[in-house]
Amino acid sequence: MTVQTIAKKEDYLFPSQRRKEKLFILWPPFLITAFVLLTTLLNLAPQETNPFTWLLAVVFIDVAHVWSTLFRTYLSREGQKKWQRQLILVPLFCYLIGVFLHALGPQHFWRVLAYFAVFHFVRQQFGLYRLYDGKETSLFDKVTIYSCPLIPLLIWHFNGPQDFSWFVPKDFWYFPNETLAGLLKWIGPSLVIIYLLKETLTLKELPLRPKHLIVLGTFLSWWTGIVWMANDWAFTLTNVIAHGMPYFGLIALKHFNRDEHARKDQLIPLPSKATVLWPLLIVCLLAFFEEGLWDILMWRDHPVFYGLLYTSGPLESFSLKALIVPLLALPQATHYALDGFIWRRT
Repeated sequence: MTVQTIAKKEDYLFPSQRRKEKLFILWPPFLITAFVLLTTLLNLAPQETNPFTWLLAVVFIDVAHVWSTLFRTYLSREGQKKWQRQLILVPLFCYLIGVFLHALGPQHFWRVLAYFAVFHFVRQQFGLYRLYDGKETSLFDKVTIYSCPLIPLLIWHFNGPQDFSWFVPKDFWYFPNETLAGLLKWIGPSLVIIYLLKETLTLKELPLRPKHLIVLGTFLSWWTGIVWMANDWAFTLTNVIAHGMPYFGLIALKHFNRDEHARKDQLIPLPSKATVLWPLLIVCLLAFFEEGLWDILMWRDHPVFYGLLYTSGPLESFSLKALIVPLLALPQATHYALDGFIWRRT
């Protein structure tokens, strides 16, 4: 067996931009996992997310990547033509369902949104694998890539409430069971090892193609944040960076690649140079504004950024919250729903 990278040009989604593809799509899970583990090993890792880590990771990566969907859908001529009906109906249904759930009780709203987010995060990893697989994915391969995020999530459910949460405390259902949690801690790594052995024997070389990096990166980032480190800081970094950066990469390489067709496709005119920086600035500003509304109207937990705008108290009216909270969450919910079909074999 030859120990070498066997990835070929045709293995990549953007063959002419392989370096950027590696940096922004394939490497982020490895880089953030290495950072978290090294920082923890050196006793430099905090247990909780500080305000500036929150700003960088949550606002400028997690929330901003949600807004970057605009460039593939509402701001894309091709996207508007291709998904015209969905672009109208999806946000409408998401908002109406959100209002209904919040009217039943805030916990119902946050729980459904949390599991919707989980579905989206898990499906993105399978979607990336399918994009790189280039063939009909076998059942075992599907089980393996799905297990990389799902097993840590199941362990979280079986361990019970942790010092971190998806959106709000106790937005998941929990079924404490130490035996099942312990069993899953063996099953998860075993599936990945068997997958790598299978690929190695099939290829007769070390499996380092992009689709294999998706499996390994997903496994390492999800297990580090939820199972091995299991604190708010590690979970936040591994969860949002390993998820958001590859999405940014797909958007940038697909729609801001200096290609004439890509530039003309955007409803906002694209400059001929620095085509990635200005849309990145736009989505970061939108994300900062959105989080400002959340903080001013609801949470009041980031006064260092928004404190000067605390001119009155947060929302107290149950009726108003039932209308406004689903509206604030609409970009996320719409992103989760649209993402299910806008990247299919493009």
